[in-house]
Amino acid sequence: MGVLISLSLLLLASLFNNEKNPYFIGTIILFCVIIIGLLLLFWWKKHITNIYLEKVYKRNVEILEKSLAEQQEINQKLKQNNDELSSIIHRDNKLIPAMESAVEEILACNSPDEQKEKSQALLTQLKAMSSERSTILTDYENLHKTLAQTGIFSIDASLKYLMKRANKDNVSFDLSVTCDIKESAKDLICENDLNTLILDLGENALIAVREAKKRNVLVVLGTENESFIISVYDSGIPFEKKVIDNLGKRRITTHKKTGGSGIGLMTTAQLLRKHNASFVIDENVDSESYTKKVSVIFDGLSQCRLITATNKITRPL
Repeated sequence: MGVLISLSLLLLASLFNNEKNPYFIGTIILFCVIIIGLLLLFWWKKHITNIYLEKVYKRNVEILEKSLAEQQEINQKLKQNNDELSSIIHRDNKLIPAMESAVEEILACNSPDEQKEKSQALLTQLKAMSSERSTILTDYENLHKTLAQTGIFSIDASLKYLMKRANKDNVSFDLSVTCDIKESAKDLICENDLNTLILDLGENALIAVREAKKRNVLVVLGTENESFIISVYDSGIPFEKKVIDNLGKRRITTHKKTGGSGIGLMTTAQLLRKHNASFVIDENVDSESYTKKVSVIFDGLSQCRLITATNKITRPL
């Protein structure tokens, strides 16, 4: 294309010196300029398109390479877990008959003290075996877990980020979506603020369960009494009174050693006042997996409510 345009320009330059028929030459020059202009336009568009396609290709290659690396890492973890499970199964084939003999031996003991001593030793060994299996099965479950989709890309990305952090800290992370998020939250809060609330509440829950025996976090996005609600359940210790008293007033945390800063709750309170939403702490959760529930309810009341087993406290946020 470049060579054709150059030759056309040389031809036009030669015509400028011909004075026999200036009108005819002028028409030819104008026609050639139009043709060359169109050629240049098509050439430029094709060049831009090629550059774009090349960038898209490079981006897709990078995404595929990253996905391949992630899949290789997952496969490596699966192989490691399979080896561990194979080892446990192999050992169980020998241990289970031994346990059976140990129980028979305990039952045959004549002395209660001897029976108690042997029972305690057997119980300790069984607990260790049970703990080992529980850890491996939890790793399997977290590795293959897929979260429900909200239909909003940035929200799904934020929840996936929380799940990755939970997996890193050996925390069981679950999500329940019971409504159309786009429809329920479209006139209540912008996408950026919604992301901030979910991330702050989720990270606070992950920090709260780090030192707990049971490490469970559940995020629920839905509606309650026709109000859009974000609820985060966790198995951590209850909030201390000073944290609740200072909520929205100043930064305070009881988990400084495990990464807490108090910024999350402070930011949450500011966003709730901005959108006239309420902050609810429910410590009366009837569940073996969770000890409390922290909720943000878009009810237009802008309140802070604490629900315990004995009473309910309500104050302005």
